[in-house]
Amino acid sequence: MNKYLKQYNKVISEKCLKIGASSMLSPTLCRVEAQSGLFRSIFIKSNSSNFSFYKILSENFGFLIKPFRDLIICNSSRSRILPKDIRNLFITYCDYRNVTNTKDWREEIFRGIKPNSENIILAIPLGRNPKQLNDLNHFILSCNQKHHIYSIHSFVKKKYILKAFFRSIISIKEIFKNIFFVEIKIFDKNLKANILMKLLKDLSSGRIYSNELYKLLWQRISNENTIDKIIFPWESQCWERLLINQFLSKKTTLIGYQHTGFSYGLLQHFNTPFDNRLKINPQYIFTAGEVQRDILKKVNGLKNTKIYKLGSLRCESSISKKKLLKKLNISINNIYVCLGYNSINYDLIINSLKKIKKTINISVLIHPINKSYNFRGKLEKNINIVYKRDNEIIKKSDILLVDDNSMMIEGWSLNVPTVILDSDKFGLTKRDWGSPILHISIDRLSKINSEIFIKNLRKSILNYINSEYSEKYFNKINFKKMMNYISNLKNLNEYEV
Repeated sequence: MNKYLKQYNKVISEKCLKIGASSMLSPTLCRVEAQSGLFRSIFIKSNSSNFSFYKILSENFGFLIKPFRDLIICNSSRSRILPKDIRNLFITYCDYRNVTNTKDWREEIFRGIKPNSENIILAIPLGRNPKQLNDLNHFILSCNQKHHIYSIHSFVKKKYILKAFFRSIISIKEIFKNIFFVEIKIFDKNLKANILMKLLKDLSSGRIYSNELYKLLWQRISNENTIDKIIFPWESQCWERLLINQFLSKKTTLIGYQHTGFSYGLLQHFNTPFDNRLKINPQYIFTAGEVQRDILKKVNGLKNTKIYKLGSLRCESSISKKKLLKKLNISINNIYVCLGYNSINYDLIINSLKKIKKTINISVLIHPINKSYNFRGKLEKNINIVYKRDNEIIKKSDILLVDDNSMMIEGWSLNVPTVILDSDKFGLTKRDWGSPILHISIDRLSKINSEIFIKNLRKSILNYINSEYSEKYFNKINFKKMMNYISNLKNLNEYEV
């Protein structure tokens, strides 16, 4: 990890410990950089000119919009009660990918799960407006597995919304009181003004309000239900930290499933000993592969968590050596670019792609969470921005250029050589630890069809085929095996799983 990033992580987590439990409400203090963008705003100059009316509205008035939205949803949602005794509670996300024409629930993270009395699903719907969220809630209530799938909105009461709103104001005051009069420096950089501005954004966007609401819901569920195990997608976000902090003193076993890749830019994964003292880590973390396991076992703040390699239920990793060997005679005419979660990088990357030879066709895939992104500059005729992944187009591409995205592994499974784009000097997009995958820096994209680059790409293809890196990153597993491991936690050996 870059020395600035490492020190930044340490200094802010130390402040979190001083602030206490209220720090878990703030994406800025939890270093959820995909939401706060604090590190980049301090150390990386952004040339982004992307304008989004929706983003401006939500970032500045979300603290008013979100409670109003939740009141609308509360009025239209059916109140439900979880079974009093639950063996396995799976917390997952719900969006358009879960909806099917047959009314069967299509699980995205815990693929293969069959919701039943033993395995209950608690879904967190994701949407921009009340209509989208209500549609998802309606699907949950009407799907074929409706008796064993619950929406988190079914447990929201109007008094919770009002309480969360007022508590968010009290909490931000508490946080400010602990930060305003202290010095916060990283080497020669004074961070206090930047942090205070981002904390105000946490409040104005409604993120602290939303996390206060999560806190109330976790308290309600822990008081009303006896739960043997809670299994959830582990990304160490605020709602997870609040969940863990609420249930850790209970007899509930908490299992975080690290279901995909992660990078240094997703800094919340790299907890410090200060974080650990706030009781934000589950007893167990199951990873998608041994690469991620080995990295997490080196994280000092996770020393008290048992970390096992499990496997990926959703990401494909198998490759065809025969088809990839054919790529050794490569000439680059078509490039498919997969952008990551961080939209701050988008303008920089797309403008840098203009340096590539104009005879090369380039498709740029926007990450699903950034569907509202619009490039406002002038596009070259050979560059096309797309918002929906098309595997057939990817397969016809000569290379896959990836920015902080797990397509760096899945691309190989589509028999397309992958190249990782390095877009900053701090290594924020680094997620391929110990890999043979070729990298290219953003300022050298004009050389992407050079003889030296092609030579290095051929070497990368051969090394990747021989390394079995894909299986080490996304170890293939099915849900039945996952449940066998969950049922036998005490007998697991970390290097046998």
